[in-house]
Amino acid sequence: MYVYTGHGCKSAHFNLTKEEAMASIQKRVARGVKLLDKKKPSWWRKNATFSISLSGLKMTNSPSSVLGQIYDDHISGCYKLNLTVGIGDKTCGFWCENSFTGETGDIAEARALSTEWRRVIRKRRAAEAT
Repeated sequence: MYVYTGHGCKSAHFNLTKEEAMASIQKRVARGVKLLDKKKPSWWRKNATFSISLSGLKMTNSPSSVLGQIYDDHISGCYKLNLTVGIGDKTCGFWCENSFTGETGDIAEARALSTEWRRVIRKRRAAEAT
């Protein structure tokens, strides 16, 4: 059974184990990328109005997260993208369990999400520059 979490971001279970969460980072970020491409096509560009700072991108901090940098804060981004906070944002790689509170075990997942988002954005920016 799938839980609908907004705009095609579906998850068979939204309470992922740490191992499942880490293994699914690329897949989750790919879902988020697809959603942002649909809703805000220039989200990754350097010359975008909000321009994501790769050095400042931290999924452990709401204002520094992908949605925080695009929409001013994580929750506003969820509302703009019609994502259920704590479910849809997680399955789309925008959030991990307790990433903003820094509870045990979740910082590694948040760092892995940050790294994957940076990789995707760098790749797109490099392709556009050539």
